[in-house]
Amino acid sequence: MVTSAAIKAFAHQLGFHRVGIVDLRTYSPDHPSGVAALRRWLAQGFQGEMAWMANPRRQEIQSVLPGAQSLISVALNYYQPDPEPPPRVKIARYAWG
Repeated sequence: MVTSAAIKAFAHQLGFHRVGIVDLRTYSPDHPSGVAALRRWLAQGFQGEMAWMANPRRQEIQSVLPGAQSLISVALNYYQPDPEPPPRVKIARYAWG
């Protein structure tokens, strides 16, 4: 069996900056960091034009991945410092990397 520490170490080796693992067998959608938090965030309109964030499938992982026992989430900071010399066209920072 692969441990969560091994998964996190491997994700960091791949270059991801953050790694989170949730045990879906014990997870409660009412947990402060779970679906309740997403619903509050959506109610405040923080999704802007990203309508896909409100898709009900995002609120029940079992409807997307029946039988899933764990969820692994990784994050990659795409910030890049200003290039030298500055480009002649505008390019979004997330596209620089």
